[in-house]
Order: sequence, then structure tokens, then C-alpha cells
Amino acid sequence: MKNLITPRQKEFLGVIYDFIKDTGYPPTFEEMRGNLGVSSNQSIIDLLEKLTKNALIKRNTDARSLVINPLGCQIRRNMIY
Repeated sequence: MKNLITPRQKEFLGVIYDFIKDTGYPPTFEEMRGNLGVSSNQSIIDLLEKLTKNALIKRNTDARSLVINPLGCQIRRNMIY
């Protein structure tokens, strides 16, 4: 699992996790951009693709269809703030 996720990807995973925890549903692109402090949808798309490729999240084509997989939850639990 070493080097499975970069610090920026961990931060992004935390953004998704915290949003779902606080609201009960996944964030939109606009909400992800705002919470991560980026202005580009492409930045969000790139991060989503990397987390999906590493099986940390699951995405569908539907709006707000992000799910954090068990491995992503495990990594999230091990994060220190």
C-alpha cells in the first residue's frame, strides 16, 4: 500500500469523506473545487480518476454518485490532522 496515494489525493479523499459525513451525500464538482481550493474542473477530474484507478472510490456517471470504497475508508481513518 506504500505510495498508493499522494498527500494531495489524501486531502481530496478527506474533502469527499467530510462532505458525505456532514451532508449525507457526495459533493458536486463545484463543492469539491471550493473545498479543495482549486478553480479547474480538470483538477478535480484528474484526482477522481487517480482515486478510482487505485480503487479508493467508485464513480458512476450519475450526479453525486461517489462512493468511498473500504480501502479509501481505511486510508481515511489512518489520516492524521
